[in-house]
Amino acid sequence: LMNRFIEDTPPGQHLMWDKIKKMVDKNTNGKYPAPYAIMECVKYGLSHPNGLDKFKKEREEFAKLAATSESEALIGIFDGMTKMKKHSSDADPIDVKKVAIMGAGLMGAGIAQVTAEKGYEVLLKDRDDASLGRGLSYMNDNWGKRQKRRRMTQYQYNLNTSRVTPLSDDTESWKRHFSGADLVIEAVFENLELKRKIVQQVESVTPDHCVFATNTSAIPIGDIAAPGPEVRRPENIVGMHYFSPVPSMPLLEIIPHSGTSE
Repeated sequence: LMNRFIEDTPPGQHLMWDKIKKMVDKNTNGKYPAPYAIMECVKYGLSHPNGLDKFKKEREEFAKLAATSESEALIGIFDGMTKMKKHSSDADPIDVKKVAIMGAGLMGAGIAQVTAEKGYEVLLKDRDDASLGRGLSYMNDNWGKRQKRRRMTQYQYNLNTSRVTPLSDDTESWKRHFSGADLVIEAVFENLELKRKIVQQVESVTPDHCVFATNTSAIPIGDIAAPGPEVRRPENIVGMHYFSPVPSMPLLEIIPHSGTSE
């Protein structure tokens, strides 16, 4: 009886489509036009069950969507990801197993999250336990939401959290942990002096092959890597610019400076 009310009466259909729209709004934040066009096509098809008009409606909506800026952007992301998979180089890459993240803010925690999800061992470091705790909460909340929506199993949740080792300046063993890092990603405030100080700190405890990547979007990589008392391995420094929010933006810019090693 309830199904008949929802499907066969105008008040029931109104309630149904209102509920569907609210779900679409929640999942897209109104930023993707395609789900709304799909709703309109289904509505039209239900009200025009006979003939070919419903297919004409679908063609028209598809043509409109293909010409949108959202379509162009999504195609660009797809093409970029496809090219990335086919990327080739004559360089001899290092085998990265352990990645250290300096800074547990929104960017640093996001980088740590996606890195752990890819199977790497992650060291997440910040100046104090309070800052570190906020970063860990950000990751765990994101994973918790995905688990609740059944997009992640409890096993995968446990696996991801087990890959992250939290460290602060007060953690006596942080230098020992960093001694095994193959890649360090810095995601702290946009301050050149601070970033060069972190380079000096990292180079003093990491192996010679370790790559130092800065997430800066405002400071030239060459300025951070300029040889001096703070920088001993400028050839190992590169820019890795993630986009925010990191877990939702599968984009990464790799930015070498003139002295970056191949």
